[in-house]
Amino acid sequence: MAGRKWCVYLLRVLEAAEGRSKLRARSWSFESNGAVRSLTVVVLAEEVDLKEKHREWAKLSATRKSRPVESTRKTVRFRDLPGVDGLENACFLLMDRRGNLPPEIEERARDLSLQVFGITEAETKYVWPDEYFDHHPDSYEAYPFIVQAEAHERRFEAMKLPDDEKVKYLKNLGWDFGDERGEPLRSIRLFVRQAEAVSKGIAGQWPDLEATAEAKTFSQLEKEAKEWAARRRHS
Repeated sequence: MAGRKWCVYLLRVLEAAEGRSKLRARSWSFESNGAVRSLTVVVLAEEVDLKEKHREWAKLSATRKSRPVESTRKTVRFRDLPGVDGLENACFLLMDRRGNLPPEIEERARDLSLQVFGITEAETKYVWPDEYFDHHPDSYEAYPFIVQAEAHERRFEAMKLPDDEKVKYLKNLGWDFGDERGEPLRSIRLFVRQAEAVSKGIAGQWPDLEATAEAKTFSQLEKEAKEWAARRRHS
């Protein structure tokens, strides 16, 4: 009991010294040698409040790892889409041994991404609200936004996988990123986030396969007509 009185006295002294009531006393009872004893600890009220807020903010974050749900849509064979074949050839010629690509390839990939998915890779990232920048990143006011950003990123799982596993994962989501032999396309890492975002309804849209097939047929007919005309000129 004397120890508790001493802690209460210390608490009041510290409060007076600080000029504000930001301290709290926490007491616990326990049994020792047949006698009930108590322990009182002085803690910052802000620390207590922060722990309570952490428990609330943890509810904003998903606790279970998401699993790929098989898509009921017709699988989109990415290599058959207009522009993909040319990009694959460019990757084959310009990709270095470490898998790095020159900026012009990435710019070309952005244009193709808009054409196929309606979004770029950058548009799959979490958008930080203006309120976040009003606070220090380490403050508890900024913490809810950090939790939301981390939860958003956890929805993108394919990017963390090796390329051959990416192909298997994305097939369950309705995308075939394999070549004729089933090997991963060289450009797969440029589009994996967009494909996952579309499949999970995060952002973007599915390509219009009928319109794509018509455009591809027209392009093929146009190519054959030009070749026929060229042969007629040289005959």
